[in-house]
Parts: sequence; C-alpha cells; structure tokens
Amino acid sequence: MQLALSWNKLLSGFVGSLFLAAAAAAQVEVRTGPKSPGGALPHQAPPSAEDSASARIPLTFPAAVSDTVHPPLRQDAAELQERSGRGIDTVVTFAARDTMLFTASERRLRLRGHARLQFRNQELTAEVIELWLETAELTAEGTPERGSQAGTPIFREGTEEYRGERFRYSFRTRRGVVTGVTTQLGEGFYSGQRLKQVVPGIFYVQNGCYTTCDHTPPHFRFCASQMKLRAGDRLFTNALTLYVEEVPLFFFPFGLFFPNRGGRQSGILTPSFFFSAGGGVVLENLGYFLAPSEYWDAQFRVTLRTRQGAVFHTLLRYAVRGWIDGSAELSGGWTRLDLDSPLQPQWNIAWRHRQRITPQWDVQVNLQLSSPEYFRQVVTDIRQRVLGSLLSTFGSSYIFESGASLSLAAQREQNLLTGTHSGTLPQLTLTLPTWMPLGRWYALPEWLRQLQLDYTATALWSYRRSDDGTFSHQSFLRHVPSVRVSPKLGFVTLTPTMSYQERWYFRQLRQWMHPEDSTLVQERSAGFFREYSYSIGVSLSTRLYGIAALPVALGVQAFRHVLQPTVTLSYTPSFPQFYASYTDYRSGQVVNYSRFALDGGGFAPRQRQLRLDYRLLNSFELKPVPRDTAAVLPFEVFRLSLAGSYNPLADSLRLGDLSFDFSIPALQRIRLQGTGTATFYSEVPAATQGGLVWRRVNRLRIADGLFPLRLTSFRLQADFDGGGTVRLPSSPLKDSTTADFFGEYPTPLALPPLDWHYRVSASLRYEEPTRGQIVRGIDLLLGIGLRLGGWNLQANANLDVLQGQLITPAVSLVRDLHCWELRLEWYPLGTFRGYWLRFSPKASTLRDLKYEEKTIPGL
Repeated sequence: MQLALSWNKLLSGFVGSLFLAAAAAAQVEVRTGPKSPGGALPHQAPPSAEDSASARIPLTFPAAVSDTVHPPLRQDAAELQERSGRGIDTVVTFAARDTMLFTASERRLRLRGHARLQFRNQELTAEVIELWLETAELTAEGTPERGSQAGTPIFREGTEEYRGERFRYSFRTRRGVVTGVTTQLGEGFYSGQRLKQVVPGIFYVQNGCYTTCDHTPPHFRFCASQMKLRAGDRLFTNALTLYVEEVPLFFFPFGLFFPNRGGRQSGILTPSFFFSAGGGVVLENLGYFLAPSEYWDAQFRVTLRTRQGAVFHTLLRYAVRGWIDGSAELSGGWTRLDLDSPLQPQWNIAWRHRQRITPQWDVQVNLQLSSPEYFRQVVTDIRQRVLGSLLSTFGSSYIFESGASLSLAAQREQNLLTGTHSGTLPQLTLTLPTWMPLGRWYALPEWLRQLQLDYTATALWSYRRSDDGTFSHQSFLRHVPSVRVSPKLGFVTLTPTMSYQERWYFRQLRQWMHPEDSTLVQERSAGFFREYSYSIGVSLSTRLYGIAALPVALGVQAFRHVLQPTVTLSYTPSFPQFYASYTDYRSGQVVNYSRFALDGGGFAPRQRQLRLDYRLLNSFELKPVPRDTAAVLPFEVFRLSLAGSYNPLADSLRLGDLSFDFSIPALQRIRLQGTGTATFYSEVPAATQGGLVWRRVNRLRIADGLFPLRLTSFRLQADFDGGGTVRLPSSPLKDSTTADFFGEYPTPLALPPLDWHYRVSASLRYEEPTRGQIVRGIDLLLGIGLRLGGWNLQANANLDVLQGQLITPAVSLVRDLHCWELRLEWYPLGTFRGYWLRFSPKASTLRDLKYEEKTIPGL
C-alpha cells in the first residue's frame, strides 16, 4: 500500500511539477561574477566566498554569445521561474558544486557534483542531473566509484526520502522509469529493481520487495516478480515469495491485491490463528473494520474456539480534536471451560468518554460492566483474568471565574467474586477559593494577615446491594469550613486550629429491645436532622540540634542529632444529643447507638475529648572529613519517628498506643524500613462463650513489674537488588605453543558478556492486637534476570516462608533475532499453569504474521 503511494509521489509529484516550471520559463539566472554593462560575460577569476553576484542568461542566445557557458567551479545556483499572465508564481532552484553546463544547441542543462533541484518542499539530489528541454526529459544518476555508485539520486519530500540508481522521466508522454528504487516508510523498507509509469497514476514494478529488517542484506523479505500499482487505489501482485536469509521459505502460488489508500480505511481484519490446550483451534479477532468518517470508526470481531465457544466484539471509537473523544465496546457470546460443561452466556460493556464542553467545564466517563466469569473465561491477558472487582466512574467539574469549583461524581464497584454491588450516585461537591479577610489590613502583624478561610460542601448518596439481594443506602449533606493561621514565635512555630463539620440527614433510627422475647426492634422516621461537631486546638513545633565531634581517624568530623518535636493539643466537646441507648435484656448491658447510624452518622463524639498528640522525629547524621577544599554535606544514617496520644478526660486507657517507624537511608543497595505499634497497658484473661480471651485493663504494665511496652504489631520491609557483567573466557581451541602455519585450528570462540541482575524483597509481619491472637507471615519476592547476547531470561516468584508455598512463579524467555522475536511465557504452578509461545516480527506492521501456541487454561 505505502509502496505504491511512495513511487507515485516520486515520479509524478516532483518531476512533473519540475517540467511544467521549466517549459514555461523565460530565462535562467546563472550565478557567476559581476555582470558587465554590455551584457557579455567577463573573463575573471572565480569569486570569493564573500562575493555574491548574478547574471541573467536568455534561453535564446545572440550570435555573439558562445553556445556553452562554463560557470566557475564553485557552489553555483540557478533559478527557473514560471511566468503566467499574472506574473511569476513558481520558483525552481538549481545548484551544483562542480559544474552547471547549458548547451543552447541541444537545449540541455547538465548539473554535476552534488547537483540539487528544489521545488517547494521537494528536493532531488544526485551526482548528475540532466534536463533536456527539446525532448522534455529529465535524468538523474550517480557515477561509478571503486565498484560502487557515488551520488545516488535521492528524492525528498518533507520527512520522506526515496533512493534510486537512475531516474528518467518524459514530461510529454508523462512516462518514467526508475531503476533500483529504495525507500523507508514507517517501520518498513521498500525496494524495486525497475519501476515504470505508463500512464499517470498506474505503475508497473519489476522484482518489488518489502521488509522491516534494517540489515543489509535483510534477514527476510517478501518479493513478487511483477506488481501493478494504482495510485490511491490498489496494489496487485503475482505469486508472492517469503525469503529468509535469501532462501525462499514460503511460496504463495496465487495473485494477491492490497488496498493502496492513505489513512484509515475500511477492510477485513487479519485474524490470529493458534492452538490452545483448553480452547483447541482458536481463530481470534476475525472481522471487519469500518471507517466511514474521520470522526469515528467501528470494529466488528469474533473469536472462535472449537472447544470453548464463540465471543463477538463490537468497538466504536469517536473523536473530535480538542472537544470530545471516547470509545464504546460491547462483547457477548457463549463459552465453557471444557467439553463436558454447558455453554454459559458471557457479556461485557465498556464505555470511555471525555468531553470538554467549555474551557472551564469538562466531563469524564469510565463505565465497566460484565458478567462474573467474563474475564476468567474470555480475556487472554493474565493480569485481567485475576481481576476481583470492576470500578466505573463518572466525573464532571466546572470552575467559576472567582476560583470556586463545582464537581459532580459517581462511581459503581462490582465484586466479581461475591456478586455484591456498591456505589455513590451522586456526590456533589462545592469548593470555595481560599479567602484571606485580613490580607489588606497592613497595620496588622504579618501572621495575622495570613489568616485563611476555606469552605467545602458535599452532598452524597451511596448504596450497597449484597449477593443475597439485601439493599441499603446512605445519604447526607456535609459542610466543612476551616480556619488556618501559622504564627512563628522565635524558634517555635505556633499553629492554632479550629475545625467544624456539620451533616444534614433525612431520616433517623430508633432502637429498643422487646421485653417479652428480647428481639431488637428498629424504627425509622423521615424528616430533616443535623449532626455537627467542632474542635479547637494548638500545635507547637521546633527543631533542636545536638553535635558531637568525632576522631578524624574514623573518617568523619562530627555526629549530629536532629530532633523535631511536635505537640498538638485539641479539645472537642461532647454531643450526647445525637445518641440514644437501650437495655439488652439478655446481658443486662446498656447499648449506646447513633441516631443517624443508617447514613454513616456518629462522627460527633458522645463524650468530650481533650487529646494531646505528640511526635518525635529523630535524624542521626554524620559529616565525613573533606578530601579537598570542596564543601562536604552530612549524610543521614538512621531515622526514627515516635508518635502517640493522651486523653486526660477518658474514663480509662488514657494513653494511646505508641507507634514508631524507622529507616536506614545510609545503606546503598538495601532499602530497609520498619513500622510498628505497642501498648502501655496490662491484659487479663476473661472467659467468654468462644473461650478464654485477654482484655486490656486500666493498669500500666510497668506497675505490674513488666516491660513498659508490649509489641502489638510490627512490619519489616527490606528490598535490595544488584547486578553486573561477567566476561566469559574465550579459551583457544589449540595449544598456544603450536604454530598454526596452515590454518588447521579454528578461531577461538568469543562469547558475548553475560549481564545479570537480581531483586529480592523480604517482608516480615507480626500482629498481636490482643494477647494470644498472633498472626505471623514472612514473604519473599524473588526476581532474577540473565542476558547473554540475544537471549534474555527473566524469572519471578513469591514465596510464603512459613507455609512453604511457592506462589505465582513465572519464567519469561526472549530470543532477539534482530528483526524477529521468539518469546516464551511459562507459568509452572498455580491455576494458570501452562505456557505461551510466540514467534513473530518485531515491527507492529507485521504483528499478525506470527506463530502462537498456548496451553494456559482458558486460553
């Protein structure tokens, strides 16, 4: 397709316009030395590089002028201008580094030495270019040089380039011949021994070839002895032969034709054919592509599996640049896992849409719906086959000129394993821009002028439908204003805070227990209700430094400890009016509940809170001894952070758990970090119906003579990787002391270097929230890669050390064959145990020319 279009441009595009310009030209301008007053050419030395002059030579020379003109051996140029009744409208520029010879008797213009003709965005260069005005012909060719051809003709148009051994074109008959034409378009290389144009737009090609290999000679190519090209229509070929390493490998003993139109075009899609262990013979993506407009197109495809059924796909794509783009896909069919299972209907709906209505208003939609088994029985991508849920989203936002924004969002989540559905429809959010009411009061302190006010309002309605059909929903309106200011007092940063949140509900809940049968009764009542909460607080933070000098013999100058303490005190009053209670007659206990629990209420505390939060960030650094006059910066060797809280108004357990995290940045190859929590309180056993459990009591561990802290959770993560190159020895195949006068011993085998890399990720987790309830785990993620020449091996696996299980191991082997690729994906264990073998060219234009074999279940 592209071959015909390229050769059509080559002959009729540039050369045709060149002759039209030459035939209508009235005069030729040859750049030489200064022109004499009488019009004759003076005999003078060649001009210098700085000297630039011109002389106009009429095509009909007077008798006093010689038949030939020999310009100096410099970079000369001539301009050929086409005149019409309205004046000059076309300019063709000639240039030659060696000579530019015009013979008036033959009406022949000969350019030699890097000859160049330019017309608009087209350019023809060659060692020799000849233009015969009498016969209206043009030729371009190179010159023999040391067994090869120098100055090969090259035609350029924009970014495209075409080469040929010899060009010849007749402007009168509009016929032309190109010998040895070659060009590259996209990923492909085109060549032809001889191309001939008989009428405009129709070409005959002798020994035409196509390949995507850039090697000389190519490792493979498709060739036909004869081709007929209709520009902008079709390409016809006789018997087609596939050559591999110049050896004919496949022969198609029948004629073929291909579309020869640029851009998108309607046509039959090339299917993929392979064998599958579960599906049998598979014919994938057989269908038709419809492109009736530049704004939209459609695909109609079907995948047939002889053992597992058929699935039909329809894909619609649409786009208007800068305004709208999207796609909609509908898939449906009947599949089964094996021959003994009945056919089950499968379907999938996907819609992606993005539209910018105005510069301030845009809309985005991402809809995904499917049957529960669609991805596991139809999709071939391993990552999609293990999907557990689908998420659909909708979003629209508008930004006002004041900076305020209004957004509307919705989402739906589908659990493919349990069949439950949940979502939000809709979620409306209004955000006002930050307001600084005191910003223009310049008499006030700077920190007070930086007072900032923010406001956000949200309206939300959400739902959840379980697999047994149970339906529940929540709805509320939320208002969140905030005040921010950060004054700095010396070395201490003081940050007062004030927060307020309010929700509006449209129903409330009332519960009580029936005294006769002890059943729980729930009563819902509609109306307008509000729940609110506010708190005030202040935060103090600073930074402290401690420095200790160290002996220079250790290679460091000093040790520095950076301590960043942060203390936050906040107070929240109680809001008991938003709660109710009932007596559980079975246990005799009073149960408290939120009156707005149906809609997610209960954020306002039932009891007042006075909370003191603290955080200590420790950074330990070393400063090395400088080796020259350049400045040396300290580097961090260890980082430790401690955080906790204290509530003096709580009736018990006032101390919150201590949390910590640490890392060691000084390690080069290993990234080590850990997190954990610990409790200060003792635990005592308590008997329940489920057995003996441990519960915390309001007594510190240190008071019982125990260690002050008990670890409740800990997680350690270590990642390290590395690699290198091994130079394999190339030992001689003979005794080095023996002279090889007659070439009896072969050349030593030179092996390519072996590149290797590895990655290990280890995770240790320990959880014991209450004494005796322990959860442990040690996971290892192992990865290794080897590259030897064109071979590339990758292996990955997850290892559960405590269970002794190897999870999802995968091996990938790739053989790079320059322009082809052999790929093997092997999954030795697990649900998708099997392999995927593929042998195909690298170029995307030949992606359908492949051999595939799959034994993965479901594929």
